[in-house]
Amino acid sequence: MQSDESTSSRTTRRPGPPRVLVVDDDPAIRLVCTTNLQLDGYQVLEAANGQEGLELALDHVPDVVLLEISMPVLDGFGLAAALQANERTRELPLIFLTAEEDPLIKAKAFETGAHGVIAKPFEPRAVTSLIERVVAQVVPPRRLSVVDPQGQAL
Repeated sequence: MQSDESTSSRTTRRPGPPRVLVVDDDPAIRLVCTTNLQLDGYQVLEAANGQEGLELALDHVPDVVLLEISMPVLDGFGLAAALQANERTRELPLIFLTAEEDPLIKAKAFETGAHGVIAKPFEPRAVTSLIERVVAQVVPPRRLSVVDPQGQAL
């Protein structure tokens, strides 16, 4: 049975802080991103590969997806294509992470519809700053609220 959340549209979202799905096969990268995003008041979901990320995105539609390009099982481009093929997730903002130095890979990310590409290694604040900008531009305003580390609205 599908939850109401998974069938909601981009304009009728649950109240609360923005939700970010972090998809990366490197546990250290997931930890850094998750920790910094949570400290900034975001809800965070984590996945170790594109397939897990797709399942989480369909079950708990996030507001932004932060995804690595090179991953096992389903890479970032495959995940992006799968999200864009689904009515509930097709308009999700995507921010790619990559250690690839080939400018064509980065260009392909933007052609895929990326709202940003962040090169590894990165400064953690660069990730949260970009996500803040994307959320401010793309996520419906009624969804925005910030919570402290104890989950209380500020």
